[in-house]
Amino acid sequence: MNNPLTSLDFQRAFASASVTGTGNSSLIVDTFGFMGTVTFVTTIAAVSAADGSNYLVLSVYESNDDDFSDATETVIPANRTIGTGYTINATSQANSIIAFGVTIGLKRYMRITMTETGTFSATFGIAAILSGPREAPVSN
Repeated sequence: MNNPLTSLDFQRAFASASVTGTGNSSLIVDTFGFMGTVTFVTTIAAVSAADGSNYLVLSVYESNDDDFSDATETVIPANRTIGTGYTINATSQANSIIAFGVTIGLKRYMRITMTETGTFSATFGIAAILSGPREAPVSN
């Protein structure tokens, strides 16, 4: 029997931390060897804010450089996004899991950026699950 996990790769996309504002993840997802999708799974612990107008919008950027220092950094366009989990709402998503994804394009590296609206504070982490390897099995 084939093991379906041998065609996936798991990487950290955002270290579990308390987030209170706009910023970029310091972790870079390397899509080398994959041509399918990257699914981002967010585990949200505590969320606190004044009202429902407070939220955090997550975006996925890609680049040719592993440190995002080149001029090729761009946001993943809407026609390559999968799912609707890009917004963490301060009032309704404590103690939940959300997932969203993107198809892998021509640029090798990806990272998460966060844009805060209102007063937002949440503790969460994000894992990246890469699928569609050029060669399997994948060593994790």
